[in-house]
Amino acid sequence: MGMTTIAEDTKAKAGARFRPSFHLVMVLVMAAFVFTGFGMTYLVPVAVGTRPPDSPIVHLHGIAFFSWMLLLVTQAALVNAKNVRLHRSLGTFGIAVGTLVVTMGVFITIAGASITDLHGSGAGVFFLSVFAPPSFAVLFIMAIRAVKRPEIHRNLILMATIAILMPGINRVYMQGLGIARVPFLETY
Repeated sequence: MGMTTIAEDTKAKAGARFRPSFHLVMVLVMAAFVFTGFGMTYLVPVAVGTRPPDSPIVHLHGIAFFSWMLLLVTQAALVNAKNVRLHRSLGTFGIAVGTLVVTMGVFITIAGASITDLHGSGAGVFFLSVFAPPSFAVLFIMAIRAVKRPEIHRNLILMATIAILMPGINRVYMQGLGIARVPFLETY
């Protein structure tokens, strides 16, 4: 009787099909925009030596935000694979990376404002510069506080990430698709 149960259980697991959750799909779409957009404008040019030198803060900013996206994909995949234990064990690291994202978002905003003429840049730059880092921070803190309510936690993490996603989307539209005017409000 025990062998039959084990065989049936193994067969059921082997026959189970992978079904990505809504959250995993959304995270993969967000990561695709970020890695495609910044791949075209940052990663590939740096790798082939065609990008002009950047301030170290630009590279630190990139490392922080790319780390966030990689961690987000990893965490969503772990939950989708029902490995909640490992997902939770990465939680403190996730808080550190999220805090670094907020810090670097503020630093790059200050650095960008000090070297860039923002006159006439429009609502998109204003939003990104003034509202994105604090929006991410508030939603991220709310997500941390909701860690014992997974359905709320994961939605808040998605919303926090959406708050900082526009630079990757802009690059896909402008560099990848050649669209001069980025449909900022339409995208959100």
